[in-house]
Amino acid sequence: MSTHWLDPLHQSKRPVIIAGAGCLSSYRELRQFSHLCEIPVVNSLPAMGIIPTHHPLCFGMIGHTGLPSANKIVYQGDLIIALGTRLDVRQTGTETAQFAPNAKVFMINNDPDETIKPRVRVDYKYDDCYEFLTNAMADIKEPMNHAEWQAECCRLEVEFPVPDSQMARTIGEIDELYDGDVIFVTGVGSHQQHAARHLTLDYPVRQFITSAGHGTMGAGLPMAIGAAMETKRKVVL
Repeated sequence: MSTHWLDPLHQSKRPVIIAGAGCLSSYRELRQFSHLCEIPVVNSLPAMGIIPTHHPLCFGMIGHTGLPSANKIVYQGDLIIALGTRLDVRQTGTETAQFAPNAKVFMINNDPDETIKPRVRVDYKYDDCYEFLTNAMADIKEPMNHAEWQAECCRLEVEFPVPDSQMARTIGEIDELYDGDVIFVTGVGSHQQHAARHLTLDYPVRQFITSAGHGTMGAGLPMAIGAAMETKRKVVL
């Protein structure tokens, strides 16, 4: 990996990782990299659980149905590392000039259709999450310290909490009832977004499967049946 990429990382005071489903196969490397560089991680809807939801560097889902604090973290970031995500309109909003306006944006995505004409300004492109993460960790000689920025992210999490609701409490009870190894599946609708906000996830042990835009209401049932038949694991729809 060209060392010029490391300069913005070393200069950054407020780096943020946006993890998408394209990085799920490299979830171990993502966790190692975020820990080594002490970088907060937010994620897209289909990448829920890519970093454990109770991990101190996990700040949840971004976008128009994401967490207010997660969106605030991205807005305040000065370096965005987008891993396996196409940064679609549900993450960035329609006013793309206001997406991380003071940040350099690095897109790591092996889909040329997404990298040739990205929706937002991109300063650096790389085509494989696993290679990017492993090469970056090989180039970085010692752990980084972003403790001040992590503390600010935690403060934002407290300042902009997810509102309490009957749906939140219900999903919380389901989450406690089905502990351990389980696949959670949702259909399409508001319950899908509430589930993403309130389930305790840790891919691949506590996994989240949902349509991220190509399904319809009722899609959860056939997806749940397929997941159960393929994996022989406990599946909760």
